[in-house]
Amino acid sequence: MNVSHEHDFTNTGMIKNNTYRTLECDTCGCGKAVAVFAGGDGEGSPFLISNEEQFRSIAYAYRYVNVPHMGHVKKINYSFKLTNDITLTGDWQPFGYEFTGRFDGDGHSITYSMVLDQGDINASKYQGLFGFVTGGEIKDLELKNCSITMQDLNTQLQSSSHVLVGLLAGSVFETGGVHSVTVTNPTVNVNIQNCFAGCLAGSLTRTRVQDCAVNGGYITSYNGAVGGMAGFGEINYFSGGRCATVITKKNYAEGDQVGPIVGNSQSTSTVEDASTIYREGACVAAGTLITLADGTQKPVEELTGNELLLVWNFETGTFDSAPILFIDSDAPREYPVIVLAFSDGTQVSVISEHGFWDVTLSEYVYLDQNAAAYVGHWFSKQTAEGGLANVQLTGVTIQTEAATAYSPVTEGHLCYFVNGMLSMPGGIEGLFNFFAVDPEEMRYDAEAKAADIAQYGLYTYEEFAAEYPVTEAVFDAFNAQYFKVAFGKGLLTEQRLQYLLTRYADDLGQIA
Repeated sequence: MNVSHEHDFTNTGMIKNNTYRTLECDTCGCGKAVAVFAGGDGEGSPFLISNEEQFRSIAYAYRYVNVPHMGHVKKINYSFKLTNDITLTGDWQPFGYEFTGRFDGDGHSITYSMVLDQGDINASKYQGLFGFVTGGEIKDLELKNCSITMQDLNTQLQSSSHVLVGLLAGSVFETGGVHSVTVTNPTVNVNIQNCFAGCLAGSLTRTRVQDCAVNGGYITSYNGAVGGMAGFGEINYFSGGRCATVITKKNYAEGDQVGPIVGNSQSTSTVEDASTIYREGACVAAGTLITLADGTQKPVEELTGNELLLVWNFETGTFDSAPILFIDSDAPREYPVIVLAFSDGTQVSVISEHGFWDVTLSEYVYLDQNAAAYVGHWFSKQTAEGGLANVQLTGVTIQTEAATAYSPVTEGHLCYFVNGMLSMPGGIEGLFNFFAVDPEEMRYDAEAKAADIAQYGLYTYEEFAAEYPVTEAVFDAFNAQYFKVAFGKGLLTEQRLQYLLTRYADDLGQIA
């Protein structure tokens, strides 16, 4: 019986005769041939790619290659060349076979986005434009405004083996080189168990990386190894280029690593001409007003470090004053600036992250690129009459722009007021929120605090210094006697504390 139907050509075959691929109708089985690329044969001359459909057709340009001990496996080992800038629509999925060919961007750009979920991680541990690259070469390509994110960063994706995440490829291994690849305004923000993440590749090993650049944007990983270019790699294989991106590491565990070029090497000394922004919690932008102890305000960039700042004392539940321990800052660069809008018209421009007192939760929270999750929460702000009022977070916008990051830290209290908002500097997660706070009195709940100390204990300076060699002035300035409580509650880990001591070593050395 003949059945009239519209052909549904969704069954795709591999490349045939280097020029077309076959399609079959799912209903009747009839077939047709479809031209794949704009030109070339993939061998004597590269396949030419001028649009999205042709780029997606790389998935069909595989051949069966005999691999010792594995037999015949599918590999993409042709040569390709871009002839136009390309934007890949929808949620990109990396090619399912190893890429062992050559890819010449010819100065053109590719833009795409990925939103990872558990299914993606179950399907492949290699996540990027290309999944796994080995052999061949990639050159003269720009990855522009590309992103790899997750829908729910509060739920960690699980994996028993390492997951490799990078905008160029999950892994690049023993290739002919990665040359002149530029990553512009990247967004990488992942919370994956056992993750290696970089703006170029999750892992980039036994491969020469020459004249590559990461310009602007940010990369954030909640655990594992994270680097500006690669989560894991050999620093001596990198030469030329530059890395200027915001690197943020959220959580720390034994074995976690962070580095400006590759996660497992915190040195750039062997990287010729390479520079980097390596920031965690870069804090607020120039122009932000800081309240002094006398109630006047001064732009953060005009602080000398000799001022007394207005702070909130949670021991007494009152305003107080404190000297500045140090002011961390960076030269102007392209940053993703997070603009927070509050219900009374207040705006604060945050770089990377900055802590604010969340009245809804009765604790400091970091507002960062995920700040929209806190829209509707109420936050504490200094009033003109000298008290505290509650204002609501009503909007969050993120825009890349040239800015300078400043991060003051005050003695004992750590906090201060930015544009009137009670706040905490970025990059020091684990050093606050030790005790429950009475929301009405805005002071520590004395009974709950005493119970915590009874359960976890306190450090003496001698005990602490035996494990972490710091001066007594540093011990007092950061309330380190309470770190036993922080460890006991899981707010702080030994690895995290050691990282902070290393990260701020120069600044801490100035505290007398």
